[in-house]
Amino acid sequence: MRTAHTYPLRVAGALAVAAGTLSVLSACGGNAPSPEQPVADPRPHRCAGASGSITDLSAEPPAWRSAASGRFWTTTDGCLVRMDVVADHSGPDHCGWASARYMVVTHPPGGIWRQERANERLAESARPHHYVRDPDGVYNRPDTTRLLDLDATLPSNAKDSGLRRGAEELWFVPGDTTGVFVKVENVVERWPLDDNLPLCE
Repeated sequence: MRTAHTYPLRVAGALAVAAGTLSVLSACGGNAPSPEQPVADPRPHRCAGASGSITDLSAEPPAWRSAASGRFWTTTDGCLVRMDVVADHSGPDHCGWASARYMVVTHPPGGIWRQERANERLAESARPHHYVRDPDGVYNRPDTTRLLDLDATLPSNAKDSGLRRGAEELWFVPGDTTGVFVKVENVVERWPLDDNLPLCE
């Protein structure tokens, strides 16, 4: 797992990005992928994931993939991960929220999350967190828009989750659930936590 080096990063134009274990398990080989390892085939593909693993797509919630916004995340070697590891969506267009994006992950990212039932307290490694990119404020959540940083600096203690979507890398700070970092080359955004997004009627 890579650790960040502190250096200033500048946004070079608009970045088109939308919204538990310390490393992501690779279903293709069964071992944790090291982000430093060369990527043999980074193109998204299905892998023969071990039963119950994060790349066991047969175990993900039914119909979630077909209902998704088409943003599918992978391990570093391109194995598709389950939708209940990373669910990445645009806001509903019919409510005028399409410019927003949010992702649902555990903390640290890479765990299989599930919804809490009545009288149940989920461990942090199974609890879903919503991280939101809403620069236009379409959700009408002023703090969420204010806390979005489109020109962030990756903290020196940030860790690479090993999760990928094309050139996007998902980073986090251990123990800090208040935000995650989406990195594309030298551009970093910090998306804030908001677990109370409004529902689209």
